[in-house]
Amino acid sequence: MNSKKLKIILYLPLALIFIAIFSSYPLPVKAAINSSMPKFNIPDIKLQIDIPGLNLTKGSAIKCTEENGKKVCNFPWIGEYIAGIYKYAIGIVGILAAVVLMIGGVLWIVAGGSATMIGEAKAWIGASLTGLVIALTSYVILYQVNPALVGFKGLSIQLVDQVPIPENVKEFAAKCKPTENGECAVSKMTIFGNKAQQASAICMAESSGIKNANNPQTKCSNGDYYAVWGLFQFNLSANYLINENDEKLNCPDAFGNKAWVNSSPTCTITDIDLYNKCVTAASNPAIIISNAKRLAGSGWGPWEANSKWCKF
Repeated sequence: MNSKKLKIILYLPLALIFIAIFSSYPLPVKAAINSSMPKFNIPDIKLQIDIPGLNLTKGSAIKCTEENGKKVCNFPWIGEYIAGIYKYAIGIVGILAAVVLMIGGVLWIVAGGSATMIGEAKAWIGASLTGLVIALTSYVILYQVNPALVGFKGLSIQLVDQVPIPENVKEFAAKCKPTENGECAVSKMTIFGNKAQQASAICMAESSGIKNANNPQTKCSNGDYYAVWGLFQFNLSANYLINENDEKLNCPDAFGNKAWVNSSPTCTITDIDLYNKCVTAASNPAIIISNAKRLAGSGWGPWEANSKWCKF
Protein backbone atom coordinates (compact mmCIF):
# COMPACT_ATOMS: atom_id res chain seq x y z
CA MET A 1 0.00 0.00 0.00
CA ASN A 2 1.21 3.50 -0.80
CA SER A 3 2.42 5.11 2.45
CA LYS A 4 0.79 8.43 1.55
CA LYS A 5 -2.63 6.79 1.22
CA LEU A 6 -2.05 4.89 4.44
CA LYS A 7 -1.32 8.06 6.38
CA ILE A 8 -4.46 9.67 4.98
CA ILE A 9 -6.51 6.69 6.21
CA LEU A 10 -4.98 6.92 9.68
CA TYR A 11 -5.23 10.69 10.00
CA LEU A 12 -8.85 10.96 8.77
CA PRO A 13 -10.46 9.77 12.05
CA LEU A 14 -8.33 12.26 13.98
CA ALA A 15 -9.36 15.07 11.66
CA LEU A 16 -13.02 14.21 12.23
CA ILE A 17 -12.47 14.26 16.01
CA PHE A 18 -10.84 17.69 15.88
CA ILE A 19 -13.60 19.09 13.64
CA ALA A 20 -16.28 17.81 16.02
CA ILE A 21 -14.57 19.36 19.03
CA PHE A 22 -13.76 22.72 17.43
CA SER A 23 -17.32 23.10 16.09
CA SER A 24 -18.91 22.41 19.48
CA TYR A 25 -17.59 25.09 21.81
CA PRO A 26 -19.28 24.65 25.23
CA LEU A 27 -20.95 27.53 27.09
CA PRO A 28 -19.70 27.95 30.67
CA VAL A 29 -22.17 28.28 33.53
CA LYS A 30 -21.44 30.11 36.77
CA ALA A 31 -24.22 30.06 39.35
CA ALA A 32 -25.08 28.76 42.78
CA ILE A 33 -27.98 26.37 43.21
CA ASN A 34 -31.05 28.07 44.62
CA SER A 35 -33.43 25.88 46.61
CA SER A 36 -36.34 28.15 45.68
CA MET A 37 -35.97 27.30 42.00
CA PRO A 38 -38.85 25.30 40.51
CA LYS A 39 -38.38 21.59 39.91
CA PHE A 40 -38.86 20.34 36.38
CA ASN A 41 -39.62 16.81 35.27
CA ILE A 42 -36.80 16.44 32.75
CA PRO A 43 -36.85 13.05 31.00
CA ASP A 44 -33.80 10.85 30.57
CA ILE A 45 -32.13 10.93 27.16
CA LYS A 46 -32.05 7.62 25.26
CA LEU A 47 -29.89 7.42 22.14
CA GLN A 48 -31.13 5.47 19.14
CA ILE A 49 -27.60 4.11 18.71
CA ASP A 50 -25.68 3.51 21.92
CA ILE A 51 -22.05 4.56 22.17
CA PRO A 52 -19.99 2.15 24.30
CA GLY A 53 -18.84 3.75 27.54
CA LEU A 54 -21.19 6.75 27.23
CA ASN A 55 -23.45 7.39 30.24
CA LEU A 56 -25.54 10.54 29.85
CA THR A 57 -26.62 12.43 32.97
CA LYS A 58 -30.06 11.43 34.23
CA GLY A 59 -32.82 13.99 33.76
CA SER A 60 -33.46 14.05 37.50
CA ALA A 61 -29.85 15.18 38.07
CA ILE A 62 -30.13 18.29 35.86
CA LYS A 63 -29.78 21.37 38.06
CA CYS A 64 -31.56 24.68 37.53
CA THR A 65 -29.80 27.73 38.91
CA GLU A 66 -30.31 31.48 39.25
CA GLU A 67 -27.95 33.94 37.60
CA ASN A 68 -28.51 37.71 37.76
CA GLY A 69 -32.17 37.15 38.60
CA LYS A 70 -32.69 34.86 35.59
CA LYS A 71 -33.58 31.17 35.79
CA VAL A 72 -31.04 28.98 34.03
CA CYS A 73 -30.77 25.21 33.52
CA ASN A 74 -27.48 23.55 32.62
CA PHE A 75 -27.83 20.65 30.17
CA PRO A 76 -24.56 18.67 29.92
CA TRP A 77 -25.75 16.19 27.29
CA ILE A 78 -24.07 17.81 24.26
CA GLY A 79 -20.70 17.97 26.01
CA GLU A 80 -21.07 14.41 27.28
CA TYR A 81 -22.03 13.19 23.80
CA ILE A 82 -19.01 14.86 22.17
CA ALA A 83 -16.73 13.46 24.89
CA GLY A 84 -18.20 9.99 24.32
CA ILE A 85 -17.62 10.17 20.56
CA TYR A 86 -14.09 11.46 21.17
CA LYS A 87 -13.20 8.55 23.50
CA TYR A 88 -14.81 6.01 21.18
CA ALA A 89 -12.95 7.42 18.17
CA ILE A 90 -9.67 7.26 20.07
CA GLY A 91 -10.34 3.57 20.69
CA ILE A 92 -11.05 2.96 17.00
CA VAL A 93 -7.86 4.75 15.98
CA GLY A 94 -5.93 2.64 18.50
CA ILE A 95 -7.35 -0.59 17.09
CA LEU A 96 -6.71 0.56 13.52
CA ALA A 97 -3.12 1.48 14.39
CA ALA A 98 -2.57 -1.94 15.98
CA VAL A 99 -3.92 -3.72 12.87
CA VAL A 100 -1.72 -1.62 10.57
CA LEU A 101 1.27 -2.29 12.82
CA MET A 102 0.67 -6.04 12.55
CA ILE A 103 0.33 -5.77 8.77
CA GLY A 104 3.65 -3.99 8.65
CA GLY A 105 5.21 -6.72 10.80
CA VAL A 106 3.89 -9.48 8.56
CA LEU A 107 5.20 -7.70 5.45
CA TRP A 108 8.60 -7.41 7.06
CA ILE A 109 8.61 -11.15 7.98
CA VAL A 110 7.72 -12.26 4.47
CA ALA A 111 9.98 -9.70 2.79
CA GLY A 112 12.72 -12.29 2.39
CA GLY A 113 15.41 -9.62 2.45
CA SER A 114 13.77 -7.53 -0.31
CA ALA A 115 14.65 -3.88 0.22
CA THR A 116 11.42 -2.78 -1.48
CA MET A 117 9.24 -4.99 0.74
CA ILE A 118 11.12 -3.96 3.87
CA GLY A 119 10.71 -0.28 2.93
CA GLU A 120 6.96 -0.74 2.49
CA ALA A 121 6.74 -2.59 5.82
CA LYS A 122 8.56 0.28 7.54
CA ALA A 123 6.12 2.74 5.97
CA TRP A 124 3.16 0.78 7.38
CA ILE A 125 4.72 0.57 10.83
CA GLY A 126 5.77 4.25 10.84
CA ALA A 127 2.31 5.41 9.78
CA SER A 128 0.63 3.31 12.48
CA LEU A 129 2.90 4.58 15.24
CA THR A 130 2.54 8.20 14.08
CA GLY A 131 -1.25 7.95 14.07
CA LEU A 132 -1.28 6.27 17.47
CA VAL A 133 0.95 8.95 19.04
CA ILE A 134 -1.21 11.77 17.65
CA ALA A 135 -4.39 10.07 18.86
CA LEU A 136 -3.06 9.52 22.36
CA THR A 137 -1.66 13.06 22.65
CA SER A 138 -4.62 14.85 21.04
CA TYR A 139 -6.08 15.78 24.46
CA VAL A 140 -2.80 17.48 25.47
CA ILE A 141 -2.59 19.28 22.12
CA LEU A 142 -6.15 20.63 22.42
CA TYR A 143 -5.59 21.63 26.05
CA GLN A 144 -2.51 23.64 25.07
CA VAL A 145 -4.45 25.41 22.30
CA ASN A 146 -7.38 26.31 24.60
CA PRO A 147 -8.37 24.51 27.85
CA ALA A 148 -12.03 25.24 27.09
CA LEU A 149 -11.84 22.87 24.11
CA VAL A 150 -11.66 19.90 26.48
CA GLY A 151 -13.90 21.37 29.20
CA PHE A 152 -17.27 20.04 27.91
CA LYS A 153 -19.19 22.19 30.43
CA GLY A 154 -22.58 21.81 28.82
CA LEU A 155 -25.18 24.22 27.47
CA SER A 156 -26.77 26.97 29.58
CA ILE A 157 -30.43 27.69 28.69
CA GLN A 158 -32.42 30.54 30.22
CA LEU A 159 -35.97 29.60 31.09
CA VAL A 160 -39.00 31.64 30.06
CA ASP A 161 -41.01 32.90 33.03
CA GLN A 162 -44.25 31.01 33.49
CA VAL A 163 -47.45 33.00 32.97
CA PRO A 164 -49.92 32.65 35.85
CA ILE A 165 -53.28 31.21 34.82
CA PRO A 166 -56.34 32.42 36.70
CA GLU A 167 -57.94 29.74 38.86
CA ASN A 168 -61.20 30.33 37.05
CA VAL A 169 -60.54 31.36 33.48
CA LYS A 170 -64.27 31.64 32.75
CA GLU A 171 -64.72 34.07 35.62
CA PHE A 172 -61.71 36.08 34.42
CA ALA A 173 -63.07 36.16 30.87
CA ALA A 174 -66.52 37.22 32.18
CA LYS A 175 -64.96 40.36 33.72
CA CYS A 176 -62.97 41.07 30.56
CA LYS A 177 -65.41 43.48 28.98
CA PRO A 178 -64.93 47.14 28.08
CA THR A 179 -66.72 49.73 30.20
CA GLU A 180 -67.80 53.33 29.73
CA ASN A 181 -67.53 54.16 33.44
CA GLY A 182 -64.86 54.41 36.12
CA GLU A 183 -61.09 54.36 35.86
CA CYS A 184 -61.10 51.65 33.17
CA ALA A 185 -63.46 53.55 30.85
CA VAL A 186 -62.72 53.31 27.14
CA SER A 187 -62.53 57.12 27.03
CA LYS A 188 -59.49 56.97 29.34
CA MET A 189 -57.68 54.43 27.15
CA THR A 190 -57.27 56.61 24.07
CA ILE A 191 -53.48 56.22 24.33
CA PHE A 192 -54.00 52.63 23.07
CA GLY A 193 -55.55 53.91 19.84
CA ASN A 194 -57.73 51.33 18.10
CA LYS A 195 -57.12 48.94 21.01
CA ALA A 196 -58.78 51.23 23.55
CA GLN A 197 -61.73 48.87 24.03
CA GLN A 198 -59.42 45.90 24.54
CA ALA A 199 -57.36 47.92 27.04
CA SER A 200 -60.54 48.79 28.94
CA ALA A 201 -61.52 45.12 29.03
CA ILE A 202 -58.09 43.98 30.32
CA CYS A 203 -58.15 46.76 32.91
CA MET A 204 -61.51 45.53 34.20
CA ALA A 205 -60.38 41.90 34.24
CA GLU A 206 -57.18 42.74 36.11
CA SER A 207 -58.43 45.15 38.76
CA SER A 208 -62.22 45.62 38.34
CA GLY A 209 -61.41 49.32 37.95
CA ILE A 210 -59.90 49.70 41.46
CA LYS A 211 -56.95 52.06 41.01
CA ASN A 212 -54.99 50.93 44.08
CA ALA A 213 -55.71 47.21 43.74
CA ASN A 214 -52.92 44.83 44.66
CA ASN A 215 -52.53 41.12 44.09
CA PRO A 216 -52.60 39.31 47.49
CA GLN A 217 -50.71 36.37 45.97
CA THR A 218 -47.66 38.61 45.44
CA LYS A 219 -47.16 39.50 49.10
CA CYS A 220 -43.50 39.86 50.07
CA SER A 221 -41.91 37.94 52.91
CA ASN A 222 -40.87 40.88 55.10
CA GLY A 223 -44.11 42.77 55.67
CA ASP A 224 -47.37 44.01 54.20
CA TYR A 225 -45.82 44.69 50.81
CA TYR A 226 -46.95 43.47 47.39
CA ALA A 227 -45.20 43.20 44.04
CA VAL A 228 -48.23 43.75 41.76
CA TRP A 229 -50.32 46.95 41.83
CA GLY A 230 -52.73 49.17 39.95
CA LEU A 231 -55.39 49.04 37.27
CA PHE A 232 -53.28 46.81 35.04
CA GLN A 233 -51.72 44.83 37.92
CA PHE A 234 -48.29 46.20 37.13
CA ASN A 235 -45.39 44.07 38.42
CA LEU A 236 -43.23 46.61 40.24
CA SER A 237 -40.55 44.04 41.07
CA ALA A 238 -39.83 43.47 37.38
CA ASN A 239 -40.53 46.82 35.68
CA TYR A 240 -39.68 50.48 36.10
CA LEU A 241 -42.23 53.32 36.06
CA ILE A 242 -42.23 56.78 34.52
CA ASN A 243 -44.00 59.18 36.91
CA GLU A 244 -45.95 62.36 36.20
CA ASN A 245 -42.69 64.37 36.07
CA ASP A 246 -41.20 62.03 33.44
CA GLU A 247 -38.81 60.70 36.07
CA LYS A 248 -37.82 57.07 35.99
CA LEU A 249 -38.60 55.09 39.13
CA ASN A 250 -36.41 51.98 39.03
CA CYS A 251 -38.86 49.94 41.10
CA PRO A 252 -36.96 46.61 40.86
CA ASP A 253 -34.27 48.24 43.05
CA ALA A 254 -36.82 48.37 45.87
CA PHE A 255 -37.03 44.56 45.65
CA GLY A 256 -33.28 44.02 45.58
CA ASN A 257 -33.59 43.37 41.81
CA LYS A 258 -35.14 39.98 42.49
CA ALA A 259 -38.42 39.85 40.61
CA TRP A 260 -41.57 38.12 41.83
CA VAL A 261 -42.58 35.71 39.07
CA ASN A 262 -44.95 32.78 38.98
CA SER A 263 -42.07 30.29 38.80
CA SER A 264 -40.41 31.90 41.87
CA PRO A 265 -43.26 33.48 43.90
CA THR A 266 -41.28 35.37 46.51
CA CYS A 267 -40.00 38.89 47.08
CA THR A 268 -38.34 41.03 49.72
CA ILE A 269 -38.44 44.82 50.09
CA THR A 270 -34.98 46.33 50.47
CA ASP A 271 -35.83 50.03 49.92
CA ILE A 272 -39.13 51.03 51.56
CA ASP A 273 -39.02 54.68 50.43
CA LEU A 274 -38.60 53.73 46.79
CA TYR A 275 -41.27 51.04 47.17
CA ASN A 276 -43.78 53.60 48.50
CA LYS A 277 -43.03 55.97 45.61
CA CYS A 278 -43.61 53.16 43.14
CA VAL A 279 -46.89 52.13 44.79
CA THR A 280 -48.09 55.74 44.74
CA ALA A 281 -47.27 56.04 41.04
CA ALA A 282 -48.83 52.64 40.23
CA SER A 283 -52.03 53.72 42.02
CA ASN A 284 -52.32 56.80 39.82
CA PRO A 285 -54.62 55.86 36.88
CA ALA A 286 -53.02 58.23 34.38
CA ILE A 287 -49.49 57.08 35.21
CA ILE A 288 -50.25 53.37 35.18
CA ILE A 289 -52.20 53.59 31.91
CA SER A 290 -49.30 55.35 30.14
CA ASN A 291 -46.79 52.87 31.56
CA ALA A 292 -48.99 49.94 30.56
CA LYS A 293 -49.03 51.26 26.98
CA ARG A 294 -45.24 51.64 27.06
CA LEU A 295 -44.77 48.10 28.33
CA ALA A 296 -47.34 46.57 25.97
CA GLY A 297 -45.72 48.08 22.88
CA SER A 298 -47.44 47.23 19.61
CA GLY A 299 -49.02 44.07 21.06
CA TRP A 300 -50.03 43.25 24.62
CA GLY A 301 -46.65 42.32 26.07
CA PRO A 302 -47.12 40.93 29.61
CA TRP A 303 -50.88 40.88 29.05
CA GLU A 304 -50.70 38.72 25.90
CA ALA A 305 -52.10 35.67 27.70
CA ASN A 306 -54.85 37.82 29.20
CA SER A 307 -55.86 38.99 25.74
CA LYS A 308 -56.26 35.36 24.66
CA TRP A 309 -58.38 34.51 27.70
CA CYS A 310 -60.47 37.56 26.82
CA LYS A 311 -60.77 36.11 23.28
CA PHE A 312 -59.67 39.24 21.45
